[in-house]
Amino acid sequence: MPNTYPQTLKQVFFFLLFYVGIAIITSIPLIIVMYFTDSEPKAWLMSANYLLLHTGIIILYCRADWRKTFDKTFFLYPKASMTTILIIILATITSIIATDPLHAFLSLPDFAGTATKEMLETPVVGFLTICIAAPILEEIIFRGIILKGLLENYSAQKAIFSSAFIFGLIHFNPVQSIGAFVLGLLMGWLYYRTNDLRLTILVHFLNNFIGFSFSKIPSLENADSFYQIINNNTLYFSLLAVSLFVLLISLKLLDKKLALLN
Repeated sequence: MPNTYPQTLKQVFFFLLFYVGIAIITSIPLIIVMYFTDSEPKAWLMSANYLLLHTGIIILYCRADWRKTFDKTFFLYPKASMTTILIIILATITSIIATDPLHAFLSLPDFAGTATKEMLETPVVGFLTICIAAPILEEIIFRGIILKGLLENYSAQKAIFSSAFIFGLIHFNPVQSIGAFVLGLLMGWLYYRTNDLRLTILVHFLNNFIGFSFSKIPSLENADSFYQIINNNTLYFSLLAVSLFVLLISLKLLDKKLALLN
C-alpha cells in the first residue's frame, strides 16, 4: 500500500497500475449490474464508483502527511487577486475554443459515450459528479500528488508535460484525452507558478461546467465542437483566431501577475 508521493516516472508508472487496479475493483458492482440487468448502470451508481475510486486513492496517498497537499493556506482566501482570477477564467475559456479544431477535425473514437450520456441525462448527479467532484478530486491527484511529486526530481517543463500526458491518458477515452492533455498543461503550469490547487480546481470546473451546460441546451446537446455549433467557416475561423490571440495575451498577463505573487 503506497505511503509516499510518486516522484519519478517509474513510480508514476506504478501509480498508474495501482490506479487501474483500483478502478477494476471498484467497477465490479457496475459489471454485475450490467450483467444481470442487460443495461447501462444508473448515473448514481457510476457516480458512487467514481467517488470511491478517487477518494480511495487520495486517502491512500495522502494519509502519511495531509499537509503535503493541504497546507495551512488551502482553506484561506486565495492570494491571487480578483484581476488574476478573471484572467485565469479568460485564459481557460479561450484555450477551450483554441483547441476546438482537435475535436472538430480529428475523428476520434468515443469509448465512454453511453456512460457519459447516462450521467448527463441525470442533471443533479451529473452536475455534482462532473462539475464539483471531478475538479476537486482529480486536481488533488494529478496536480497535488503527481505533479508535486515529479517537481521534486524533474524540471518544471518535464514534470508539467508528464503530468498532463498522464492526465490525458487516464481518461481512457481518445475523444477526451487530447483536450485533457492540453488543459493539463495549463493547470500544471498554473499550479507550478502558484502552488495553489484552488486555482487549478477553478480551471477544471470551468472546463467541465461549459461542457455540461452545453449538453443541457437542446439545440447543442449533440454537437461535438464549436465548429458544428457555428456551422460557418468564416465565423468559426475568425473566432478561432481571436481566441488564440486573446489566449496568448491572457497567458502573458497572467505570467506577469503570478510573478508578483512569488
